[in-house]
Amino acid sequence: TPMSSLEESSVSWRFTLLKGGVAKSEKESDTGKIEYTRYSPPPGARQDIQIIGITTNTLEKLQGTWPLPWGYYSNIIKIFQNTNNNQLMFDIFFVDYKHGQTEQMVSSLRGNKGVLFDYPMETSTESKEEVINLEERVKVLRKFLLKYVIDKKDSMAGWVKFAVPPIEQIGSLASGLGFANIKKDESGLNRKMPMLVRLNHNG
Repeated sequence: TPMSSLEESSVSWRFTLLKGGVAKSEKESDTGKIEYTRYSPPPGARQDIQIIGITTNTLEKLQGTWPLPWGYYSNIIKIFQNTNNNQLMFDIFFVDYKHGQTEQMVSSLRGNKGVLFDYPMETSTESKEEVINLEERVKVLRKFLLKYVIDKKDSMAGWVKFAVPPIEQIGSLASGLGFANIKKDESGLNRKMPMLVRLNHNG
């Protein structure tokens, strides 16, 4: 309706105003390709986070296709293994068993205790039986259980049904695990990122 559209526009404008806008600058190569994009973060944003992005150019240089073999990620972990002050966080799901590649990741993780991974939460139980060794993965995930969380509005309940953590060989060597899901508004827009969810894998 016109009123709901007006309300959505108002909310979007307020979010833009509160985050201070985003200043962006780009550098082009001689061929016209974007070499990099630099964003000016709002005041208070952390300055010590660097993103290692995988782009179409990355795939072309590696002569590979998506998903990339895990050996590339294993090499990155090894490069950082002697930098004690750094933490690596992979925004890539390691939820499948891959012969040979799993062993590469395990070997590199044993030499680096500062690597974190994310994983998906499923919002229905349709595919639960298809996940291999789910209970073993959940046992690993319980190491990172948050206790004594107060949720007076019960905002964490009834959203997700079950987690699909990384395979246990990788999850057990991680320094941290966290879910990657977003929770869109009723309008379908993504304005907020939930920090917590509540799960009952026994139910």
